[in-house]
Amino acid sequence: MKFEHPNALKLKEVADKYLAWNNKSFSGDAKMIKGGEKDHEDLISIALMIEQDEFNTLPIRRAIRNLDTFIRDYIPDNIYSIYCG
Repeated sequence: MKFEHPNALKLKEVADKYLAWNNKSFSGDAKMIKGGEKDHEDLISIALMIEQDEFNTLPIRRAIRNLDTFIRDYIPDNIYSIYCG
């Protein structure tokens, strides 16, 4: 899917960078690679929520808060504060 909303685009960029870092850092560790792929999917699904309905913040807030704290730290502060602040 092509993202157009600026916050969705930024979150997709972050998700892709995270996945590349995870795959490089844990190459050879299938469990960690699989976990990184799941985290990437979670971030992309949040970007999709933003793209589809940026004003319905409750599901976005829930999805962000359900992320592991380590992954949540990857979300840019301005996006986090918009949906969870």
